Amino acid sequence: MPQAAKAILGQAALCDTVVPNPTNQLLYGLAGLSPLQPTVAASSPGLQWFMSSAAGTCPASAVDHGFLLDWTDPSRATAAQQNVASFLLGGPVAATPVVVP
Repeated sequence: MPQAAKAILGQAALCDTVVPNPTNQLLYGLAGLSPLQPTVAASSPGLQWFMSSAAGTCPASAVDHGFLLDWTDPSRATAAQQNVASFLLGGPVAATPVVVP
């Protein structure tokens, strides 16, 4: 018997050197999440792209792979964790791209 559909939230770092963006796009695309392009805006995304500037180019807008737990950048880590918490509690998540300079 197939499993019931489940809600998924994906978060990706623009210009990630650990898990390259094409790999993230393939993985999240297979899961049916969008938007797969980092600079495409979405008000209720399944995939959130985190970037450091609205330019959306590498390396100018790059974000480190570990942004979710990287407290050297508390603004970005807080934004990512608040979005995860809201998702898990059944609330809305922020529009993508999430730009935290």
